[in-house]
Amino acid sequence: GGMIRPGFGVGEVNFGSSAEQLESAWGPPQSRSDEGGKTRYTYSGEGGEPDFQVVLEAGVLVEIDVLSPHFSVENHPELALGVSAEKVREELGNPSHDSGTGLDYRDQGLYFGFGSRGCELVRIYVPKIGGAP
Repeated sequence: GGMIRPGFGVGEVNFGSSAEQLESAWGPPQSRSDEGGKTRYTYSGEGGEPDFQVVLEAGVLVEIDVLSPHFSVENHPELALGVSAEKVREELGNPSHDSGTGLDYRDQGLYFGFGSRGCELVRIYVPKIGGAP
């Protein structure tokens, strides 16, 4: 498996990377879409299920959604897809926001999304510094 590094990136890919740097690390994405100033790349694994979705804003990487169970949060090997919300709270404490379907740790730039099978998405993003929403 690989490491999700909150505040920094995933595996060998780091926030602030250009599209060229991203593609030299992970190759070209299986699909890409433009969403008003942002570009979303989807990387699919074996079987065609998405492993990662990444968002570039102004040409640099600002967000990574991890949809592959083979990656866990650095120093927290149990925090990966399938983990329970209770376990996330046990490991990281109370989140800055609990939407009922997601736990958001804004100071770390780390978000866990939940569905019927536990955690279905681990998102890391450039941490929100200061009091901005």
